[in-house]
Amino acid sequence: MVINGKRLLHQPEWHMNDARLPNDECLEILGITMAHDGSSGKHIENRARKCRRAAYSLMGAGLTYPGSSTEVKTHLWKTMCPPTLIYGTEALPLNKKNISMLESAQGNSIKACLGIPKRHHHTRLSHASHISPVEDATRSKVASLYNKLFSIDNPGRELKVYFLARFITTGVTTQRTLLDSLVKGGFRAIPSAFAKPTA
Repeated sequence: MVINGKRLLHQPEWHMNDARLPNDECLEILGITMAHDGSSGKHIENRARKCRRAAYSLMGAGLTYPGSSTEVKTHLWKTMCPPTLIYGTEALPLNKKNISMLESAQGNSIKACLGIPKRHHHTRLSHASHISPVEDATRSKVASLYNKLFSIDNPGRELKVYFLARFITTGVTTQRTLLDSLVKGGFRAIPSAFAKPTA
């Protein structure tokens, strides 16, 4: 896969022995779908599909309508589905459309489990079931990863320090970085780096 390959005059060619390897537009690495144009849409689509698959795999355990009680369904959902749905989202820049797709995937799956038609709004349903909005969960994951990268010695730490110093001196974040996601999520950059993040 070639990142931002449209900027190149000639596309590079890769060979293994005598075989020419194709340039893919997306690659899935450790469950995170990386796209050639840096967008997160394909990853979001894959996570929504895998979340639905996880929910359907629990149908035999009572996550179907009528099935088990609402409390049991909520517990099953919280245990298996949100971790599948938002896996890797802290490592990718998300826009409002991405978040909306994740919220819809969660809401539609919950409604299917409870036997509620798709046309009904899911915001109040999620609140009544004590299921966190996807946006809150992804924000927390970003803050947790940011703090973790500062708390352990790792190759990316110096880069994070550079972006933080640049933000402190200019007030500007570099787009599509973890710091950018953190600040857009409402967290304070310096405290989040060195202490447990608070919104």
